[in-house]
Amino acid sequence: DLAHDGRWGNFITVNGQPDYELKAKAGERLRLRLVNTSNARVYKLDFGDLEAQGFAVDGMLAKEPFTAQGFELAPGNRIDVDVFIPQLSRSKPYVIRDTFTRQSNTLATITIDGNVDAVKDIQPPAATVFPDWTSSTQRTIDAEYRLNARRGGQFGIEWTINDKAYPDYDPITLKKGEYNVIRFTNESARLHPMHLHGQFFKVLARNGQQVDEPYLRDTVLIKSKETVDIGLMPLDKGVWTSHCHALEHAEAGMMTVVAVK
Repeated sequence: DLAHDGRWGNFITVNGQPDYELKAKAGERLRLRLVNTSNARVYKLDFGDLEAQGFAVDGMLAKEPFTAQGFELAPGNRIDVDVFIPQLSRSKPYVIRDTFTRQSNTLATITIDGNVDAVKDIQPPAATVFPDWTSSTQRTIDAEYRLNARRGGQFGIEWTINDKAYPDYDPITLKKGEYNVIRFTNESARLHPMHLHGQFFKVLARNGQQVDEPYLRDTVLIKSKETVDIGLMPLDKGVWTSHCHALEHAEAGMMTVVAVK
């Protein structure tokens, strides 16, 4: 539905299967890459009794391991997770769920098939270089994207950035190697996973409150009436698109252009 949060559908699959099963051994460590290829659906990851550490987001190694429990995987987001299977065997499978909505959805089950010597002490990889950016409510905002909607266009609704719907847009220009702060202000009541092509960024603040995520992203979920500040230092020159990763929103106009010079 273009008027709401995009097309979520009512049937969830993992690797094309509705009842995805992964076999593992007690004492084993698994490295999983979770990629949200859904059109608009958001998944909030619940690993239940399993210890799950994230070590990369959107293809970039994190500063340090972090809990993957509760990570909100918006369309286009990727997370690499290190999962430890306890040595204590049990017949009941482990279940990975989505709890973003009031209805809990099963994403996958892990069934135990035998035992191995525990390898719990193996540490996941970490970034050797990570930017030391801090947030402040006094920080200068270099550009702002106001996200909203209005009636009109070929779909009956236009999703807008700064009151314009693509192909009408006001581009912003960033200088290569210079630090910038961009603010996303969601004036609508809907969800907008905003994606920047060619750039990685760090979330600095949500609704004016400092955030210190130990990882970079290329997509961030902006919730209803929420303001999110991100910091980035563009390294690749070119003309890049920025858009909502709920594809119906992008198709209906929520897209613009960032030029790096």
